[in-house]
Amino acid sequence: MQGANLQIPYLSFVIGDSSLVIFHWFSVFSARLEWLRRTLAGPRNLALQAILSGALMLCLCDNAQATGSKTLSWGGDAEGGAPFQFQDPREPSRIIGFEVDIADAIGRVLGIPVQFVQNQWDGLIPGLDRGNYDMVISGLEITPDRAQVVLFSRPYYVTFEQLAVRADNHSINSLDDCKAKTLGTLKGSLAQRILETRGNIRVLSYDGQINAYEDLVNGRLDGVLMDHIIALYNVAPLPQLKMAGPPVGRLEYGIAVRKGDEDLLAGINGALDKIIASGELRRILENWNLWTSQCAEYFNDREPSSAR
Repeated sequence: MQGANLQIPYLSFVIGDSSLVIFHWFSVFSARLEWLRRTLAGPRNLALQAILSGALMLCLCDNAQATGSKTLSWGGDAEGGAPFQFQDPREPSRIIGFEVDIADAIGRVLGIPVQFVQNQWDGLIPGLDRGNYDMVISGLEITPDRAQVVLFSRPYYVTFEQLAVRADNHSINSLDDCKAKTLGTLKGSLAQRILETRGNIRVLSYDGQINAYEDLVNGRLDGVLMDHIIALYNVAPLPQLKMAGPPVGRLEYGIAVRKGDEDLLAGINGALDKIIASGELRRILENWNLWTSQCAEYFNDREPSSAR
């Protein structure tokens, strides 16, 4: 119904639109809680951080109920291949992957069912802006330029770029050996930017990771530079290929939400905090053979796997 316009601090609304009122105040309250949580960051305040993270998650759950939200949708590209999200070979209608497990864990912590939405990888952020889904979980590297257009969660995975060449190639042992060579990588990725910055490498970008490695096998490329997590799943099964050289750079994967969705971001960060502290995130990564020394250092979890 239409009512009189009222002015109160931080909010102008129309009486009768109760969902807008509730949504706003949950947003304000969750933003304050997130500020307190970050202010108290540090090992001496772990208990307080846990309490605030729990309050943030309760805030988001109540907000979803108040505004009638039924699911938390997330965008990803199942055509990209393992281990992110991909079709289950035994049940093609089912999407599996380590990011599927992370999304499910976040939804379980928040008490909100999650729903996967397919989108091409290089169009994930535009799809987020259009409102096609609530968040993006798809190996999205946290970079300064992306942080200008979306909000990123704390990292849920830390890795590096890895060069791959043919197994019979003994002349390429690092990017320094790739002058005047042709290298493939994913379109719009951090690896593409690294290669293009060098300026002396011919760069071919691909929509999917599998095609690049196939072209490397067939001799159309001299090498492929992609995230180590991708190389791990694509190079190891192919005897014609091998990994070459030391780790290149450092990158972090984060969950992206729209600018202005600070309350959702706070809830996601609270859920990530919980699954990190409980060891669930590590168990997910270990289940996909993705737990690395970089993860152990970043998450401050250096216990041997047998201790878990």
